[in-house]
Amino acid sequence: MMKAIGKRTISVFYPSLHQAWCCLILVLIPVLIHLPTASCQDASPLTFRFADGSELRGHLSAANSEQSIAIKSDLFTDAGEIPLRHLLEATTLSEASDVSEENRRPDTSERFTDEQFAARLIDDSQIVGDVVSWEGDRIQIASPTLGTVSIATDQLFSLRRIDDVPARVASLVSLPHRFQRPRTWRSDNGEVIADQPGAMVGRLDLPDRFRLLVEIQCDGNSNVQITLGDRAEAGVGQGSRVRRGGSVSRSPEEQLVTDVEWYGDSLSLVRANASVADVAVVPWQDTRTLKIELRIDQPAGRLVALVKGEEVARAELTDSVPSIRRQLTLTNRGDSIRLRRLEVFQWDGQSDLPAEIATAATTLTDGTTIDHVIAAGEINLERVRSVGFATPLSPSPGCEFTLDDRTRVRGIVTVNQDFDNGEKTIQVRSATGQTYRVDPQSVRQVIGLGTSQPSSNASRLRNRDQRLFGTPVRSGSDTAFVAWSSPMLAEPLGVAANSLTRIAFPMTNPSGTFQPSLRLHDGDRMQGETVAVEASSVAFQGKYCAACSIEESAIRAIELQSITDLDPAALRYPLSLPRMKKSTPPTHLLIAPNGDLLRGRLESLGRAAATIEVRQIQRTIPRDAIGQIIRLDAPVTDATKPRFERDFESLIDAVIVTGDQSRLSLRNVSFDGVTLTGDHDSFGRCTTPIEQVTELWLGPQPSDASQSWKLIDVKTPRSYDEPEPSPSE
Repeated sequence: MMKAIGKRTISVFYPSLHQAWCCLILVLIPVLIHLPTASCQDASPLTFRFADGSELRGHLSAANSEQSIAIKSDLFTDAGEIPLRHLLEATTLSEASDVSEENRRPDTSERFTDEQFAARLIDDSQIVGDVVSWEGDRIQIASPTLGTVSIATDQLFSLRRIDDVPARVASLVSLPHRFQRPRTWRSDNGEVIADQPGAMVGRLDLPDRFRLLVEIQCDGNSNVQITLGDRAEAGVGQGSRVRRGGSVSRSPEEQLVTDVEWYGDSLSLVRANASVADVAVVPWQDTRTLKIELRIDQPAGRLVALVKGEEVARAELTDSVPSIRRQLTLTNRGDSIRLRRLEVFQWDGQSDLPAEIATAATTLTDGTTIDHVIAAGEINLERVRSVGFATPLSPSPGCEFTLDDRTRVRGIVTVNQDFDNGEKTIQVRSATGQTYRVDPQSVRQVIGLGTSQPSSNASRLRNRDQRLFGTPVRSGSDTAFVAWSSPMLAEPLGVAANSLTRIAFPMTNPSGTFQPSLRLHDGDRMQGETVAVEASSVAFQGKYCAACSIEESAIRAIELQSITDLDPAALRYPLSLPRMKKSTPPTHLLIAPNGDLLRGRLESLGRAAATIEVRQIQRTIPRDAIGQIIRLDAPVTDATKPRFERDFESLIDAVIVTGDQSRLSLRNVSFDGVTLTGDHDSFGRCTTPIEQVTELWLGPQPSDASQSWKLIDVKTPRSYDEPEPSPSE
């Protein structure tokens, strides 16, 4: 029995039980194959870029507030909400231009069936899936990511087989913050306006071959140039070594120019270098509007202009070594212009199909064109390749979500109270009245509502290439001793401590005067007064700690006064260990402020003088004649073990660096909003005002070992070209 539904013809029969099981299996196999893969595996992290220059990496989640999303980042102990007014964009690794090829996310957007269509709506949304019904003026599409979506035909801009729809690289909604704009350019209600002449460079990461849809309006005399590459005043791109005319010679540095110029009532396409050029010039009747599609094949040197799908001009010039440009420059030399549209699409270099269909026409799979919009049931959908509804495209304001299957939804993010498998979905309400429920794991790109701003000079929370401007505040969580408050976040979040996370504070002008300090073997250092040195301990009064007694073996150097730079050649004798001294090697090196050296065995240091044994003779050196006291290391042998070791993974919670170059590795750290307090293995309890801190490492850090002054056994063979020993060896 045959039954017609919409435009599809479906065969209906009544099977036996065995046939029913076979049919069920055959039906389930393709369904399972085309299920979204994101629900079966962990989603890739997204890179979030904010209006103040901050950049985070994490997983997308639903928020509890309207016009907000949530991010789960390893920088924080909890998920945090992000108001979309602060977000520029979030992209997966496959869209990020600064990641290696092996780290890019696998592209799942090309896994389509032969029957899938892309329905583009008048608000610039795009729903990809199977057309399951077309009844009257309404179409139903089964989307793998959104479920079944019902669309009125008066909301459709076009309906095309997904194989014929080029993948979009960038659009005007995502371009304002990707352009390096002079002050004369500004954004206005989703458009870019140039009130005065000037150029802006777009960092678009252009493909080798791409389509470019452009619509520019000019209020007066038009003089606009679109150049492939960086031709701005501050740039040094393809225009830096190009000479048009004059000499017929060409140096290897000279590169091809590719640009499109709209000047009054003419349009010109240029492919040129210093010695040869191909230029196409065509009349342009509409002197106020430039609406055109450009096809650019960089390896083949082709530049083609199309109007309503028909080619109007072409310029071709192939270079022996093609220059592949990743950015675009738009220059205005005339009256005020308004950039209403600028979209970049992928191109295979061969397809002649237009980037989009703007006329009321229907194209069949055999190439036949019907000069009107077909009605429901007029033609079997299996014979249709594309339908243009001739409805004006008017992108609606709001954020934009692009999903794994190239589905794209635009609108306002609302609060969703429903749960799917324990996780909230993101709910988007479009200008056409549609409400979409988006699985965060299927999101490939998010365009926020933020506009680009200069980078902030506030404190920065960093982890590798991640950075978030803000201020450290007291944490109310038991899992973090410090929280981070940022204008980009809805509320402060507890910072997760790990060895790569640090807070960099704005630099203050350090004092140029020398301050006495104590330096330890592991690189920690604190300003303060060394009160006395006795047989096995040092009495110390530090700037950030109370009076304490430190094991002498933990100390690398006592810095009492500033010293002149040491000549490495002068250290040859002080660091040499003769055979007769092997049993009783010198333990300390005294350095005078003028660079004089004295080595021996330090016995004591008081407020007035130091006592040192030199060749079995005790000598008293006035304290004001000593610049530094350095502890010397005996020659390292297989049996020698370091005297001072630290289990960083178990002990260190934070490493603090202050403006006076103190460095403290602390455990049991707490922060009350004003001071950082923690325990140090040598200095004891330390309290550091936050305004004194320049860097705060949240987690264990490797030893930043200070200078190691090793004695060298003179009996060790030395080659004639071996360099002289230095304090760092």
